[in-house]
Amino acid sequence: MLTIYRRHRAGCKFKARRAKCSCPIWGQGILSGEKIRQSLDLTSWEAAAKKARDWEIAGKKDGLSIKAAAECAADRRRSGASEAGTGGKPRDHPHPA
Repeated sequence: MLTIYRRHRAGCKFKARRAKCSCPIWGQGILSGEKIRQSLDLTSWEAAAKKARDWEIAGKKDGLSIKAAAECAADRRRSGASEAGTGGKPRDHPHPA
């Protein structure tokens, strides 16, 4: 079961978990036997409740779990896959000190 709550930004004047502000809503709980605490990337209480309900019905959350991401990274390292395409800026010269 997931519990949804609002995590207020440092500058937010509200502090209640169900305040009507634009701070992000997070989900926390157990999903398919795995503990999660993750931002739902939403600020609407209704949309966040729907997303949490969808995750519970499907038995999983969007994207990879931490465990699956770590296994994928380990597989890439073992296979010798290059680091190209990691999103970093291309550099043709060394960065000046």
